[in-house]
Amino acid sequence: MRGTDGYIARKTNAVSTLGAALDSAADAVFMGILMIMLLPVMKIPQWIWIYIAVIASVRIVSVLIAYCKYRKIAMLHTYANKVTGLILFTVPVLYSYIDIAILGGIVCSIALLSAVEELLIQIRSKELNRDTKGIFERNTNPAGY
Repeated sequence: MRGTDGYIARKTNAVSTLGAALDSAADAVFMGILMIMLLPVMKIPQWIWIYIAVIASVRIVSVLIAYCKYRKIAMLHTYANKVTGLILFTVPVLYSYIDIAILGGIVCSIALLSAVEELLIQIRSKELNRDTKGIFERNTNPAGY
């Protein structure tokens, strides 16, 4: 199950900066491979390709902002990012049952909201916290919002 490794690491107090970075990198590699393998065989409307390009652009800007602020390549482990990953994981199965225009619209909308949330967190945060749960997180948020 996706995300179990981070949960186990936190529960066993085995969390490390390297582990968090590798977790984010593994998620990015997984999504890249998924896109390379599945997107060419799926009949995807052009508007979804444009939507994917917008989402990728927002993600890239977020990573660049984090790099400029913290000198680290950082992707956050927000709840929205986890939901997006779970939904993307189900796309190959759902593709057979749900029209691609509907499925693509739902998936892309959730992914864009997740990407925008991460971008806003990166812009507003004063220090890097990869385990930020979301933009409305209180108490443990280093940015104080």
